[in-house]
Amino acid sequence: VPTVTYGGPSVDPEDPSPLSAKITESNVILEFLADLYPDSGLLPKDLVSRAKVRFFIDASTKHVESPLHDFLRGDGSYENVLKGIEFVQGLLEESGDFAVGDHYTIADACISPLLTRLKIITETDLGRFHVGLGFKLGEELKGPKFSKFTKYVDQILERPSLKRIDDEVRIFPLPW
Repeated sequence: VPTVTYGGPSVDPEDPSPLSAKITESNVILEFLADLYPDSGLLPKDLVSRAKVRFFIDASTKHVESPLHDFLRGDGSYENVLKGIEFVQGLLEESGDFAVGDHYTIADACISPLLTRLKIITETDLGRFHVGLGFKLGEELKGPKFSKFTKYVDQILERPSLKRIDDEVRIFPLPW
């Protein structure tokens, strides 16, 4: 579980002070960082756009992350992954390269690790699912039904920070 410490005395990051606040969970940390750096644009200033970002985070967690992890463990179907992706695809705006509008937000940061895993699964067929289902999932995603989602994924995976992480994951694979 990712954890950020905030405040307290300046100490070695490996040995945080008990006086600092410990903030856990990826999505909570993302919102914390957006609040800490309000001019970053990670969370839009417009209230409706902020709500859309939060809804996208909730939807990607429920509809993509959970089914994808079940699929990886061999407990879920690739059809459930596709249904979740279809739901999230419906949230993507026609214009703009990102989940909500023209700027990278915490909505994009939230789903980015899932997109990296999805890419690895569909390219390598690695997981506890039946052999070939990862490739089959990839073939489904290449079809016209998922073209808006695929365009979004390609845009997000081109970010330099995500490319570095993708390279590291390929060197040190996740323990599925």
